[in-house]
Amino acid sequence: MKPSRNLKNIFSLFSVDLITKFLGFLATTYLARILGTSGFGAISIGLAVLVYVQILSTSGLTLIGTKKVAEDAENSGYLAGDIVSVRLLLTVVVVLVTYLLSYFFITSEEIRLIVLVYIIYAFPSALLLDWFFTGKQRMEITSAGRIISSLFYLVFVFILVKTPEDIINTAVAWVIGGIANTIFIWYIFKRYGYKIKLRINRYKKSFRLLKESSPLGLASLLSQVAIMFPAIYLGIVSDTSDVGIYSAAFRLISLFLIFDRVFAAVFFPKIVNTISQAPGRLEEIFNRILKIISLLALVVSIPMIVAGEIMITIIFGEPFKDSVMIFQVLTGFFVFTLINSVLSYTLIAKNREGIYIFALTVSVITFISAVIILYTEFLTLGIAVALIIYEIVQTMVMVIKFRETIYINYLTSIIAPAFVSIIIIFVLINLDIHLAIKIFIALFIGTPLVAFAGKLKIEDIKYIKRLMI
Repeated sequence: MKPSRNLKNIFSLFSVDLITKFLGFLATTYLARILGTSGFGAISIGLAVLVYVQILSTSGLTLIGTKKVAEDAENSGYLAGDIVSVRLLLTVVVVLVTYLLSYFFITSEEIRLIVLVYIIYAFPSALLLDWFFTGKQRMEITSAGRIISSLFYLVFVFILVKTPEDIINTAVAWVIGGIANTIFIWYIFKRYGYKIKLRINRYKKSFRLLKESSPLGLASLLSQVAIMFPAIYLGIVSDTSDVGIYSAAFRLISLFLIFDRVFAAVFFPKIVNTISQAPGRLEEIFNRILKIISLLALVVSIPMIVAGEIMITIIFGEPFKDSVMIFQVLTGFFVFTLINSVLSYTLIAKNREGIYIFALTVSVITFISAVIILYTEFLTLGIAVALIIYEIVQTMVMVIKFRETIYINYLTSIIAPAFVSIIIIFVLINLDIHLAIKIFIALFIGTPLVAFAGKLKIEDIKYIKRLMI
């Protein structure tokens, strides 16, 4: 039996994500050991600022561009020209504003310089045409670009960063990786005969695109506020060492979020097809997918927590041991991120982005309040707890809105298996046995118990098999 196209896409996605994350983690591990907690925290602040700069300078334009290319809605040359020109203009404005603000809000000359070098990356990013090939469903091209970017970054990190005094060169290596990716994508763009057409008289059309993309840009900004805010907040109220401790834990959590990408590739098309072809089955399909993703997230989270200490120590080194408990708490963020993907992607498929933006707004306000309150009492660990609260509030708001039109069996899909998972984690953490035995118990005893609590049925397993094969 030949593997299905869906299985090939999953394998391709997993392969690329694993390669890029592996290359990224080689760089991260090297930098953590060379720069220490303080230096690692400083570059984390730079990256956090860069993410905000990119979101503001992109404003959802790449998502709109991908959609229009996929629909073949208009001349691709003019579309590419419109998006690139608006992104470049936005980038100039946002970078200049960031440059000015850095003198008011960043007291450390070293951190300011790190930030200012990192945000140069926004310019090659504005010229990047990966969104175009995503719309053409040429994922092998965008994947190759991501690998090239990661490889160049890793090589130049090894070449340029030898001591803690070379910390600025970390940002330089990041910019070089971005330039390499942009050049590669442009080369392929030209090789396939595509052209960018720039016309001054199309400025009205260009800004109509910006207006159309603004809601998506707002959603992207809201979703990233909670992700990047902790590094910036800690940089203000504490020191770069605390930023480094927190960032190490979050970087490791991000590695496991590869499962979130796979969800988008495997289940999102199924939700879209169900809505368009068999809307009467949406409730059944939605609840089945929610159950599968929830159980997967919980099953993976148990060995993550059990092996947290050894993973942090091996990857980042002894100076980052304070990251262990933060990482273990952040596994809750990992679980609810996957659950929220089911809810948010379904809302987007139903063209109900407004509910998603409302849920994000409520959760971001709650998150910032929780950070301020919990940090006072629990310091950096309180921020990790606040991030879980952010995801839980988002889940609650979307579930409440969903239940107006779709019945959600959240007791079976989320609450019962989560309760069983917490009991298993508590028992394993307090058992005085070898780590390998704990992981064995988590996988081969914990998994069936969580599946039983979530009422996983043979039909659910067959459903997964049909999607994969």
